[in-house]
Amino acid sequence: MGEGYPRGRERLFHVFWKTAVAQRQMGGTAQTEFVICDQSIDTNHGYAKTAVVNSEVAKRRTALEQRLATLRRWTASARGRYQHATALSDRLRKQAKARGETLYRGLNERMFALEEQGMADHVVRREIKERKAAIDAELQELWQRIYRIDARQDQDWRKQERYCREQREVLRALEDLASKEREMYELDNRKDQVMTVCKVALVNLVMWTVSFNVSAK
Repeated sequence: MGEGYPRGRERLFHVFWKTAVAQRQMGGTAQTEFVICDQSIDTNHGYAKTAVVNSEVAKRRTALEQRLATLRRWTASARGRYQHATALSDRLRKQAKARGETLYRGLNERMFALEEQGMADHVVRREIKERKAAIDAELQELWQRIYRIDARQDQDWRKQERYCREQREVLRALEDLASKEREMYELDNRKDQVMTVCKVALVNLVMWTVSFNVSAK
């Protein structure tokens, strides 16, 4: 047990033998402290990494995703209006065609009835002309409504095409953003700071031990 202390002290000086040599060579405690710090304190003992979101990329992605959602909503709305206009146009065309056939059939029947009554030709032509003008005006109003619906239908079709094209552009932008995005980390250097404090304390202990042995001699 009596020999244990010298051996322990020997191992302590063996670990820090560079410190002792540095003291003899540099000739001073302050210079020894500099050598110790240069050799041990600056060692990096590692950082804890935590993945963090790139705020600029996140803003850009959010804006693109919101734009994409808006375009999809607009596309669905335009598609609904287009389908409704298509169905309405088809129905009105059938109605206009049937109405025209009915009116012109009645006009022909009226003309035959007038001829059978022995009405003069100029009287028959005048009445038939007046009736035909009224029929054409009624049918013209029906077809004008159909043409207006067809115009809206064409507009909604072009809107669908534009919205779909813009959706493809936004999706490509999102893909490019994902391919160019770099993962970012937040570094936690608390571990390294703790180790630095411990090493400073250890350096002070070594310096005190060296000074104590020198003064003892």
